[in-house]
Amino acid sequence: MKTHYITSWQTWKELCEQNDIDPYKTLEFGIDEGGGNSTDFEYTGEPPKKENNE
Repeated sequence: MKTHYITSWQTWKELCEQNDIDPYKTLEFGIDEGGGNSTDFEYTGEPPKKENNE
């Protein structure tokens, strides 16, 4: 299992959008690659306040 720690909010937001995940509600998630392998991602910063238009 590989864990990628993300410190950039923009990178985290784009990664979550690509995986249909709300970046404001989820600070970590994993992608199952099959065969018992997975890649985990974790945002280590503080998420900004959600804007009304997002």
